[in-house]
Amino acid sequence: MQDPAYTDLDKGALRLEGVKVLEDPRAFVEVDEASVVVAIYPIIPAMDVIADVARPAVIVCHRLPEEEIEW
Repeated sequence: MQDPAYTDLDKGALRLEGVKVLEDPRAFVEVDEASVVVAIYPIIPAMDVIADVARPAVIVCHRLPEEEIEW
């Protein structure tokens, strides 16, 4: 898993559950055909980047309309 908003506490809790936590942007290069990619309201073109790197088993993505993004 990877999310720039994860705190050390978040990362520790995920690791206790056996989840591998990756640092940004390492998650992009770890995607393979057995991966499940979930990108809810990404602020970068995550699906475009992933499509250039691998073909994951599952992709779930929901983008905000452009007018709702606060830059």
